[in-house]
Amino acid sequence: MALIPHPGIARFFAACGTTREETGFRAFDASRVPERLTTAEQLVERERLNLRDRRPPSPLLGYVLEESGSSRHKQFGVVFTFADGTTQRFAPHTN
Repeated sequence: MALIPHPGIARFFAACGTTREETGFRAFDASRVPERLTTAEQLVERERLNLRDRRPPSPLLGYVLEESGSSRHKQFGVVFTFADGTTQRFAPHTN
């Protein structure tokens, strides 16, 4: 059974220029909002990366190792650069 909002509620959100779902998730801290409920620009970027990862890989031009942390607590990150101009970053982590 679909939830049908009261017409007054629908008019209120239409007047605000937003949807009920967007308004509801603004009440949460950004850290508690799932990735799929982010800004339109972030969704477009995520979809671009998703499409890039689904097609045959572009040749790898090179990579850069990012080193951080003290000598006893080293962390390494990697940034790959591809021939099509895109990059893919893996955040630093401990092995």
